[in-house]
Amino acid sequence: MQVPTAVIVLLIICCHGISCLGRTESSIVPIYHSPGIYFEPTTNINFYTDHWKVITHVDLVSLEPYLNKIEFLLQDTLKLCDKIVPKEESTCKDMSIPIEVLIQSNSIKLQSLSHIISNQSTNKVKRSLEFGGEILKFFFGTLDADDARKYDAAIESSKKSETELFHLMRDNIHIVKSTINNFNTTIYKLNQNEMKLNAQINKMNEIFSQITKTDNLLLYTSKLNNLLNIIEGSLLSISNLLDTTLNSILFSKVNILHPSVISPLNLYLELTKHSSQISKRLDFPVPLAIQNIHSIIDVSEFSSYYYNNKVIFILQIPLITPDKFMAYKNIPLPTPHDDSHNTFALIQPSYSYIALSDDRMHYAMLDTLDKCKIINSNLSICELNNIYSCISNPNCESRILTEITLSLPTECNAKLLYGQIDIWQKLKNNKWIYVQSKTNKLTIKCDENIDDHSITGTGIVKLSPNCIGYSKTVQLIPTSSYSLFTKSPLDIRFDITADDCCKKDIFNKSLPHLSPISLSKINLDSLKYATHQMDSLEQELNNLEKESHFIKYGPYYSTFTYILVICLFLYLAYKLYKYFKNKHCSSAGCCVQIFNQCYNHKSKRKSNISKNVEMTEVPSTSEEDNKSVQSLPVQYPNYRSTCKVNKVKFPSDRNLNF
Repeated sequence: MQVPTAVIVLLIICCHGISCLGRTESSIVPIYHSPGIYFEPTTNINFYTDHWKVITHVDLVSLEPYLNKIEFLLQDTLKLCDKIVPKEESTCKDMSIPIEVLIQSNSIKLQSLSHIISNQSTNKVKRSLEFGGEILKFFFGTLDADDARKYDAAIESSKKSETELFHLMRDNIHIVKSTINNFNTTIYKLNQNEMKLNAQINKMNEIFSQITKTDNLLLYTSKLNNLLNIIEGSLLSISNLLDTTLNSILFSKVNILHPSVISPLNLYLELTKHSSQISKRLDFPVPLAIQNIHSIIDVSEFSSYYYNNKVIFILQIPLITPDKFMAYKNIPLPTPHDDSHNTFALIQPSYSYIALSDDRMHYAMLDTLDKCKIINSNLSICELNNIYSCISNPNCESRILTEITLSLPTECNAKLLYGQIDIWQKLKNNKWIYVQSKTNKLTIKCDENIDDHSITGTGIVKLSPNCIGYSKTVQLIPTSSYSLFTKSPLDIRFDITADDCCKKDIFNKSLPHLSPISLSKINLDSLKYATHQMDSLEQELNNLEKESHFIKYGPYYSTFTYILVICLFLYLAYKLYKYFKNKHCSSAGCCVQIFNQCYNHKSKRKSNISKNVEMTEVPSTSEEDNKSVQSLPVQYPNYRSTCKVNKVKFPSDRNLNF
């Protein structure tokens, strides 16, 4: 039988559509524009401000004297048994062995409580609480001395009247009487057993005084067995009481409510009976129902302490406010400036989480959610610290989430990255954020289908549960996911790369002078711990922007200054050289002697200095002429000058050569 061609084509199209539908669950969404921070919805949050305190206690009598008294009665019983049963038979010893084991076991348990159950007076107990409260609190979850006195007074007040119990409810203190009565019933049974033991011992003494050899031995043995059964029952009651107390204290150490303290059903009945006393502005973490009682116990705090001969157990149930918040994880998101993908801009979060109210009017900042208590996968409760108004006291994250921002808010701390980045960040619901400076290959395998994708820059990868992603540095393996319902998805259109604070223009002139960083194999959360690298980059940018003209061209000015100093030094050296040379020549000059005598000799000399002076003959006939030349020097034959030219300065400022 041949299948029509149209049917085959239709089947191929259907199969292709089904396979494509399966692959559409996996997607890669590049991010080209973002505010520099990613807000991941984490969980819904309610804050609690107070606790409803459920208190119960155990009255511990002095058990050590009681055990000693039982041991003494056992010895008396064995003596009576030896008188009835022949010594060659070991019936009495065999009957007492189980009881002795119980006594020894109870003594060991009692020693475990010996540091809190003792014969000390009330004042000594109070003093030990005052000075050792913190130590007891560490080991047994105890409170301080003031809390111990307050709760002890509350227990005593609840025993007086229902009016006192009503006043305690106003302070969120709930005394559980039913559990107290259950514990006290055990103590009452111990007292009754002690009375029965004493009565049986007296009867045995009377019977023993009337024993004759002909009496029936089996009758007396039966009465001895009854007496030993009463002793054994008393020891078992003490053992159960010690076991319950020890287990309850040890469970309270790890914040677990032991069922013997109060059962879930009794707790539900007690809360239902008195839930009307809770403030109208507060409520239980979950609706009060029997199916939710375990959730209430899980988020409650359980503690125990010993005070005034009482082991007091306190169950503190948080009371939440009606305002609902959505918690977002603040993840710094490096956003690339362009296709080169080597420069990024981001916002450094001030806190790890922000809790935003449903009406977008209030917010709270959280460092961690580890201290919050999980109700279910979509709801947690956290202790209230501070609630801020988005209008009167906003911060960076709240303004980006609640306002239409056209520029970077002044409260934000923007950072710039330059270098090679290879980062993968795991999100919820099988999503990953990638930041890649270089183009890398991502292989996605869904069942038998294998697809290769080239990724670069920043984006989000989502994988379906049947797919696995492979990159060169990480392997993306989906896990069980859940859908977190958000009433109003975020719509943020602010782009940090287009803002004046973080434009690419800041890098253009500075890239040759910057030192690129390398970030790989870290989470985006770790960027806030690697701020020293981003701060150094920002500091380098600021320094380059604030450089003055002299700093920028400093090397050129330095070279010119060095050359100028060298030239000045050479010039001064030359001047000093000439000065000392002329001084040396002057010190080696001639000595000229002038004699004021007149001789009638004609002399004619030619000046070597100036050729414009003409020498003429001096007549000797006139007396005036004789007088005018009386001061002229006369050269004698015996006089020899050391210089070729002798210069004489006259008042007429003329130099004469002779």
